[in-house]
Amino acid sequence: MSESKIYFRGYIDQAPSSDIAVSLEVTEEMAIGVMSALTEDQWQMAYAPGKWTLAELFLHIIDTERIMAYRALRFSRGDQSALPGFDENAYVPLSDAGSRSGESIIDEFTAVRQSTYALFENLNEEQMLRTGSFSSYDAISVYEIGLIIAGHVVHHLGVVEERYLVG
Repeated sequence: MSESKIYFRGYIDQAPSSDIAVSLEVTEEMAIGVMSALTEDQWQMAYAPGKWTLAELFLHIIDTERIMAYRALRFSRGDQSALPGFDENAYVPLSDAGSRSGESIIDEFTAVRQSTYALFENLNEEQMLRTGSFSSYDAISVYEIGLIIAGHVVHHLGVVEERYLVG
């Protein structure tokens, strides 16, 4: 199995369903449930010095979903250009998360997720099976990207539960 398949398998396996629409719906409900329960103070909390705040973590989820959906769009349209990766550790400090309200982050997550739904629900089977590559990873299918988007949310919600909302 290629390095990219091993890396992304962790996210794919965490998707709640093999049906992308179901996985997107379930993970949206999960994420909004967690985000809606946070106080404004909790949004700015990090579990340790140098770690992301919850606002930064959720903005990372949003950034990643946008980028992965863009990749899915390009690959679904047959674009075979090798796409660059992105460094989340460079993006997060520039997100201005400290000035954002929890409500604004929830609204942005919902808007991005609606766009992701619209993209994937209008792809046919042929488009879903098209592949492309980004960064140094081997080719991955549009279908797999949909599951990665959902599994990435589950992964980070696990981090929130294990490291931020303990006690």
